[in-house]
Amino acid sequence: MTKAIPHTLLHPFLIERHKDLLSSSMGGTSDGETNSTTLWKSYTKYNSAWFKGHARGVTAWLAALPVAIGAGFAAQLINIPGPAVWIAANLAWLSAGIYGYTTTTKSIFFEEIEAYEPHLKLSDLERPYYDSVKSVIHAPTLSESQRTAWLESLRDSLSRAKDLQKVLNEAYGVDGSASANALIEERRRLEKLRDGARDDVARATFDEGIQLVNDRLQRAEKLAAQY
Repeated sequence: MTKAIPHTLLHPFLIERHKDLLSSSMGGTSDGETNSTTLWKSYTKYNSAWFKGHARGVTAWLAALPVAIGAGFAAQLINIPGPAVWIAANLAWLSAGIYGYTTTTKSIFFEEIEAYEPHLKLSDLERPYYDSVKSVIHAPTLSESQRTAWLESLRDSLSRAKDLQKVLNEAYGVDGSASANALIEERRRLEKLRDGARDDVARATFDEGIQLVNDRLQRAEKLAAQY
């Protein structure tokens, strides 16, 4: 089992996607593309990883319950008001549990994320990041400081790549699903239609469309050069 990773060392998309999948699993729902059976299997793996990672803390907390309950009875034996001690001891026990749970929401064991790996739906930018993080987490020769430095570097690199992708998408005038290749293909299609047109007006219209595509490609190339 690897060590818990603070959320701040991972890119936010990975934490948010994991939370969404966990929420879908617990609600018994699916996004329409994810098979509910395989999602439930991932949830089972997640639970196993969570309890394995937090076994020591959970065991210690549960073991303290009899002590909290017995504190009131022990107090009466030495002439201390039992109910007051019992209430104080149980409040302390509950507070410890709440504090322990809160700390688990600020970090994650990578095995918890790996449990949902088949459902992460990683993009072309996210896949290399995820694979690199996975390698860093499981690398046996890295020290904790080296591992932290690598995770920070990978997180920041993905953020810059996503920012650049957003700029390029806006420059291309697309919604993010298309790319330069899509625009080039569109230009070829328009050129083919223009070459086959017999009407001068039609050819002129196709030429205008081709020019618009070229303008988008040129703007994108200029913006890419700035980054």
